[in-house]
Amino acid sequence: MSGEERAEQIQRELFKNISAEITDRELDDIKQELKQKAFGGFKAGEIQRELKTTDDVLEKLKRKGKIKIGEYGILRKLADAIDSQPLRDYVTQAENSLIAIRWPVKHPELDSPMDNHGGYPPQQPFPHPPPYDPRSYQHSSMGPPQHPVHHAAPHQQYPNYPDSLMRPPTQPAPRASPSHQIPYQQGGIAPSHMAQPTNPQYSHQGGWTGAPQQPAPQSYSPSVADGQSRAGSATSGQYADGNIPFDCRTEYEPGRGFVLFINNFFIGKSDHRRGAEADEKNVRHLFENVLKGFHLQYEQDVPLRELKEYLKALKNTLSTGHYKSFIFILGSHGEPKDGADRRMKDAVLMADGDWMLVEEIVSNFHGDQIPAMKNKPKVFIIQSCRGKELQRSVSLSDSPAEMSNPGMMNYPQPAVTTRPVNSDILIAYATSEGMKAWRNEEEGSWFVKDLCDVITEYYDKEHILDILVRVNSLMVWREATQDRGKQMPCFVCTFTRRFKLAYAKK
Repeated sequence: MSGEERAEQIQRELFKNISAEITDRELDDIKQELKQKAFGGFKAGEIQRELKTTDDVLEKLKRKGKIKIGEYGILRKLADAIDSQPLRDYVTQAENSLIAIRWPVKHPELDSPMDNHGGYPPQQPFPHPPPYDPRSYQHSSMGPPQHPVHHAAPHQQYPNYPDSLMRPPTQPAPRASPSHQIPYQQGGIAPSHMAQPTNPQYSHQGGWTGAPQQPAPQSYSPSVADGQSRAGSATSGQYADGNIPFDCRTEYEPGRGFVLFINNFFIGKSDHRRGAEADEKNVRHLFENVLKGFHLQYEQDVPLRELKEYLKALKNTLSTGHYKSFIFILGSHGEPKDGADRRMKDAVLMADGDWMLVEEIVSNFHGDQIPAMKNKPKVFIIQSCRGKELQRSVSLSDSPAEMSNPGMMNYPQPAVTTRPVNSDILIAYATSEGMKAWRNEEEGSWFVKDLCDVITEYYDKEHILDILVRVNSLMVWREATQDRGKQMPCFVCTFTRRFKLAYAKK
């Protein structure tokens, strides 16, 4: 498929998404806007006769030259006129896809004002959060799960197959004063104090019991500096929506989030990731039906060059300041590579056979790279192997399969770079360092399946670190039919506040 054909396909998908999203009421509002000169100056009779559906409107604007491939300014103006964030998100997704194939795109101007030197004006920080109270972990025990996760498939004897994100370089733990203790040290692993369930034969479904409820935060009266921190920030211990119980001292500010999910299938190759289809289904269901405050952009079988273009486009998207959080999900093959410093570096395999370090992916989203995302949570979920052992008989491992003809699998080694981990980043690995991650042809990757199920149950009740510990408690009891393989996820966290994916309104 030529570049022009792919660009046209992306625009058709954009039109399809918009048509499915726009309601009858929104369509009526759009028709009123079309009477203005800026939107084409359509006559009332013309609108009544020719523009009966959203498809009619889009095609008419296209024929009049108001919409061209990569030029969607009028769609953004319409989104602003009817206040439709989903419409803005779909336009952003199309622009990112076009950039990935190197099609020219006219970017909207950034909403954040620029200073005389082309940078962002300094922002007043939030007050430093109080020390994290680990008592909810220390006094909890992992008894038989009492809260079954909805939709979680029971443990079945399907054949299971091994499935890697880059572990950041080890950082010395920063010194913390007694009054400002850091909840999770930079580059460290979040603690989980688990006791073995009394019934070892219990299914992997469920959660823990016995964790005491944390006391509600005390009322908070901000200083003048707090109120001037930035537009849209809470200044009274509550989010702008008074029905959302948001505490700005200890929690990240809620709001619209952006999700990029790259799922490499390797269809037609010996290392085809069967079960990746189920991962797509599970993640789509999560963000389209449960976490509706996030916009999901899904891409399949992405080569290295396009991944780098997506990352560049995302930096532009997140620089607009429209989003309060970012989640990157990558499903692929992976294995560690020897670094120049003789340390192992996690790397992931892209659809064209090129490798990319997880560390390099994460570094694109450091605070110094995207000023608008400072003090905002950035989550990276890596579903891939992190071990070097390759078993040819394991055709569905997320380690690259060995072949009888090594020349056919001549993957170039990734370049090794070292970059420190910035704050406000969470990296969730499907498995422990040096180990394999398993997939199931029916239910998908173990980690992705359990993560989606637990989030569905607890997304508005618990913060993401608590959710990840619950996932660990489920994964403990999974066992592959092949060689009784096990899998234990882990995560690296430099969050400075707690991150709740959604809030239950009062």
